[in-house]
Amino acid sequence: MPVITVNDIKLNYYDNKPPGGGPSAPTVLLVMGSGGSGRAWHLHQVPALVAAGFRVVSFDNRGIAPSDECPSGFGIDDLVADTAALIEELRLGPCLVAGISMGAHIAQELALARPELVSRMVLMATRARPDVLRDALSRAEIELYDRGVELPAAYAAVVQAMQNLSPRTREAYRGIRAATRVIAFQDDLIAPPGLGREVADAIPGAEFEVVPDCGHYGYLESPDAVNKSIVEFLRG
Repeated sequence: MPVITVNDIKLNYYDNKPPGGGPSAPTVLLVMGSGGSGRAWHLHQVPALVAAGFRVVSFDNRGIAPSDECPSGFGIDDLVADTAALIEELRLGPCLVAGISMGAHIAQELALARPELVSRMVLMATRARPDVLRDALSRAEIELYDRGVELPAAYAAVVQAMQNLSPRTREAYRGIRAATRVIAFQDDLIAPPGLGREVADAIPGAEFEVVPDCGHYGYLESPDAVNKSIVEFLRG
């Protein structure tokens, strides 16, 4: 497990190369979601991608040990900057990128901010940007959590319902130029397929697919279908 220093923090990463692939093997960078380790990709996606001839790099986002935990806090912009710096330091770009949940959000923001680093991308269980009101609400909830306040389940459910976003918050993604496939999971309650469809509709030329009979962890629940879709698309 090599470690690299970017943006004054240490990131733990994993580098898997196909047998005989050498430097010519196309590289896929896998970006994990909130609270997850990059090792989760190794259950299903890394073996499938390596077998298909790809070099696969995954990593632990800041906040996930053994990467630096950054107890003072960080935001999505920091995670995007880390991902961009990792690509640059390892000389991966432009590369193929696939992300799940928050990792998909990182990928789409990366493609917008640093288009020269992303050639094609797959976004799984994603949704569009929050607006100013939702950002403020999230900060307020973090403050409540830090003070030890336990929010009622009914309140959390209402807040989640509020976060189905207006199309006006998605306009920025019309600037993404990387070829994109959005994969939604049929029974996903956290990022329902409708929200993924909105992201695909916002990105010019993006493809959209729904994997049936799985929830937010569809990449673990239905790995064969997910891997087939990823490999098919990233091969171009």
